[in-house]
Amino acid sequence: MENCLIDMATGSASAVDYTGTHVNGVTGDTTVAGYTAWAIGQQSSDKNASATKAYRFIKINGVAPTLANAFSGAYDFTNESTWQYTTATPSGRSVQRAIVLQLIKNVTNPATVYSDLNAFTVQQFGAAGFLGTVANATALNSSYTVPTALSLTTPVNPWTHTVGGSLDNGAFQVLSPLDTTVTP
Repeated sequence: MENCLIDMATGSASAVDYTGTHVNGVTGDTTVAGYTAWAIGQQSSDKNASATKAYRFIKINGVAPTLANAFSGAYDFTNESTWQYTTATPSGRSVQRAIVLQLIKNVTNPATVYSDLNAFTVQQFGAAGFLGTVANATALNSSYTVPTALSLTTPVNPWTHTVGGSLDNGAFQVLSPLDTTVTP
């Protein structure tokens, strides 16, 4: 996504698909010199905190994409990430599977999200980056309760795009059914 946004802003052609074919500013696979345009992409706000790249984050309906605005529900253009991995453990691959599962556990831990990612992602418009999910926080600690105010040290989004057991980032977000304490 980042390469596509930069290509559209600068006329470069660094974004390629899985086959190695350029995807922006090209005819066939030949770069069209000076091809630039406006583009809107969906990029996590942990990127480009220094604003040195050729794209910027935008407000939607006058609301900046900060952690506080996402937590309150004021900025609702958020997504929940997923991890896909095989549940089969072929002979000799149990160590690799254990590593993947530990990585998922560490990366989805709200405290890790802050210390490893968000501490280094303060945008010009405010604290931005990642929020853990209620489901992941609960999986790590069965007695977990969602705070009524945003915690930047253990950031959890009380909103979810998971409705009826299925994640759908295209659906309107709703308050997590595990959370009855937060009122936007």
